[in-house]
Amino acid sequence: MDLSQQLKTSRQNAGLSQTKVAEQLHISRQAISQWENGKNYPDLDNLILLSQLYHFNLNELLAENTELREKLAINEHQIKIETKKLNQVNTQIEKTKDEGLILLILSCLLFVIAPLGIFVAPIIMWRNKRLNTFYKIIYLVCIIAILYNAYIGYSTVLNYFNWGVTSYY
Repeated sequence: MDLSQQLKTSRQNAGLSQTKVAEQLHISRQAISQWENGKNYPDLDNLILLSQLYHFNLNELLAENTELREKLAINEHQIKIETKKLNQVNTQIEKTKDEGLILLILSCLLFVIAPLGIFVAPIIMWRNKRLNTFYKIIYLVCIIAILYNAYIGYSTVLNYFNWGVTSYY
């Protein structure tokens, strides 16, 4: 008897519906149906839970079914590969430190150092990365700071050369 038939028979002998089994394993009913129709196979963790739920010996099941052992070995290998990839991504994320708060504070300080902020804002925008916490806010504050610094610079030049009235007495 293959795995799909054995799972279906064991479930029926235990007096459980596919829905009840799915609820207890925290998976979909369709997954149980696919296992019982031979379209898919459960992973090792679910096989252990099924053996406890259906009260059958997992060792006997695995000893009889060589195809299942091969598929489990392939699944375990794929899990190891995916885990390795995930660990690489996590280490890359850890290497890139989040500078979001620092860049946000610096971009807010651009309003204080006007009109020099017009030169510092592009540097902050260049340093900003998508992984930073306040990625979009930093860009917004820098653009507003550039406009503000340009206005202050324009007003300073007009006052210096007495070109128009920019302040009232």
